[in-house]
Amino acid sequence: MISGYCRDGHVSLAVKFFHKMSDYGCTPDSVTYGALISGLCTESKLSEASQLYETMIDKGLSPCEVTRLTLAYEYCKQGDAASAMIILERLEKKLWIRTVNTLIRKLCSEKKVGVAALFFHKLLDKDPNVDRITLAAFTTACYDSNKYALVSDLSEKMISKGIATGFKGGFGTSSFMAGEDYGMLAKSVLPNHVRVAKPVRLAAMMKNVNEGKGLFAPIVVVTRNIIGKKRLNQLRGKAIALHSQVITEFCKSIGADSKQRQGLIRLAKKNGERLGFLA
Repeated sequence: MISGYCRDGHVSLAVKFFHKMSDYGCTPDSVTYGALISGLCTESKLSEASQLYETMIDKGLSPCEVTRLTLAYEYCKQGDAASAMIILERLEKKLWIRTVNTLIRKLCSEKKVGVAALFFHKLLDKDPNVDRITLAAFTTACYDSNKYALVSDLSEKMISKGIATGFKGGFGTSSFMAGEDYGMLAKSVLPNHVRVAKPVRLAAMMKNVNEGKGLFAPIVVVTRNIIGKKRLNQLRGKAIALHSQVITEFCKSIGADSKQRQGLIRLAKKNGERLGFLA
């Protein structure tokens, strides 16, 4: 009944019924507590939900993963990430990793990338096997929110921990067809000599000489494989347009002419290639 009240948006009635359960000889279980906590969080009644959660713990009842996640997310929404972390720290490691991955994705879906970054760094401290879907969600949300520095910070931490090349699913595997891996694969399957009927002159092709290389290339490649090339190009185009706009405004402020502005834009493009943003 309490679950039904909460589901229908009658949380206040659910609370009244909850407090009268003992009068009818009923003892609330973890499911009842969880349903009411979720209902209170839906209405942003964090204080009541938190008190109910502590009561549940004191009575020796174990909250399910959804209850912990719901309460932790509500804490994050109201700017109290520290309390959210305390709630999740009570979980055993494997469950903690799964719950934090889910929380990061939820935060990213709401564009709360600052808090998501905080939890992502905590996640890297506990588990080197980064979830590709979580990483792609975080990268996409950062690009959508123009928070490129957060991606940079995360990438640097991954590399400092040696995670970038040991990524679960493979930053360094040949499945991405990039860099040295692609060359090794091609060398192993292609014959050394190919007989052709007539020599063919190939037209010159423009190519990113840093394809598959650069600090951010692994993250960009994984994001592309998950969200698709079209969506990635849209995000990348938006980032390039914003960067060009910043360069234009800067040139106006210092009185640089159009030739100097174009030179700066070309330099920015080369730097982007070297860093792996165009992978």
